[in-house]
Amino acid sequence: MSRSKLVPYAFLALGLCVLGCMGPSILTYVDFDSMDEVKSGKKVYMSYDMKIKGSRKGKSTETDMPSAPVLAMVTVVLCCLIASTEPPASPPPTVMPIERRWDYVKVSLMSAFLSALSGMVNAVCILDMAMTVAHHTGNASHTGRLLGIDHERFLLAMAGFLGGAFVAGCCKCDGEMLYAGRYSAGLLSASVAVAGAVIIQYTHNSPLIAVPLLAFSQGLQNAVTRKFSSLPICTTHMTGYLTDLGSLMGAWFSAQCTGEPAPSLKRPFFFLLSIVAFSSGGFAAKLAWDEYGILAALAPAFLMAITSMGMMSDGYQGKRF
Repeated sequence: MSRSKLVPYAFLALGLCVLGCMGPSILTYVDFDSMDEVKSGKKVYMSYDMKIKGSRKGKSTETDMPSAPVLAMVTVVLCCLIASTEPPASPPPTVMPIERRWDYVKVSLMSAFLSALSGMVNAVCILDMAMTVAHHTGNASHTGRLLGIDHERFLLAMAGFLGGAFVAGCCKCDGEMLYAGRYSAGLLSASVAVAGAVIIQYTHNSPLIAVPLLAFSQGLQNAVTRKFSSLPICTTHMTGYLTDLGSLMGAWFSAQCTGEPAPSLKRPFFFLLSIVAFSSGGFAAKLAWDEYGILAALAPAFLMAITSMGMMSDGYQGKRF
């Protein structure tokens, strides 16, 4: 059996081993309805072999917790197996600046669309669990300042993002697939992770499991899009884009003042469009979360899935640059 065919079995074995180590005594963070308790940072840990009562938009729920880690591990293993179905990579394309590509508009729109979906996933998580999953600069700071006090949730979020990127790299997910209208196993895997996290949080109210799983999905998505040949496209965080947008606009403004040849505005427009799209995803998340709670994240999960199958493409499967 070839090494490539062993990858799914290796992921399955790894998942079963981790699940066995987790056992029934893994601890979870329980949210409180009392704002006084939230402000004081109070938290309670309970084992998964106990029943807890949570609150979701005024409705009390009682849930058997043993199935929460099982659902999480099944989701991760399934994501790994899906990611391992990535088709063999095509010959490397000729690297061309994004502003010179014939499909510049298509790539810009697809990047903005994925940024909007990521912005929605991230905002739903912020609204529902007070955590970010698409970007981790703040989580790194919180891990440091709360070390030994309440750093676990931030550290787990970063670990989830890292794990998603690891899977994308291990399975050699192709960054050109999405923009050529082909099947993207990496994005499909990310959509499954989002759906799994939503189910876990909705049925078990387990942020310490749902948050890392959502971060896992974002790490997968971002690792895939960053493999785009013309530009390492970031669809889950905008700090780098803000830097590049400001720098390029400054260079353009300087050229206008001095009469030197001005750089193309296509690249800064690409960055600006993605930033606006990410923000729009957050706006849509607020509207949806007010009505549906954590279930609002199923919308981006569904759109990620159909995009991964090439269903959002214009049907052109052709050139690779």
